[in-house]
Amino acid sequence: MLPHGALKRAWSANDKDGSSLDECSEDSGYDFESDNSDDHEDTPASRQRFEICKQCNEEYDVLYNDKESCAWHEGYQDVDWDGDIWADHDELCHGTIDTIEMREKCPDGFVWDCCGKPGDALGCKTTRHRPNRAKRMRS
Repeated sequence: MLPHGALKRAWSANDKDGSSLDECSEDSGYDFESDNSDDHEDTPASRQRFEICKQCNEEYDVLYNDKESCAWHEGYQDVDWDGDIWADHDELCHGTIDTIEMREKCPDGFVWDCCGKPGDALGCKTTRHRPNRAKRMRS
């Protein structure tokens, strides 16, 4: 790799900010290598700073991901037929109970099959976040 400030290719015109290369000396702090990202074959692959967790579906910072960062349930939400919330619910009038939309609207009408806690309870397992490679956030 060339030392900091060394030219990697000949520049015939002005650089990106409109100044000519004659105005930019190696001692000026101007980094000529920064514009040549395709020339860095030995550079390790960059890592996303923020990811979406596949367990809790939340965005997290990969630099602050310890063994207690993610609270999640490994089970599914079942309808809490014994709960009072559905006592006056008529599916013909109010809509189907066992849907994703209803789980979001009335989480207290469901229970987690992994721990028996209400649908809006914090996760019963605590681990590190695990990245969902299909979903990425800002970098």
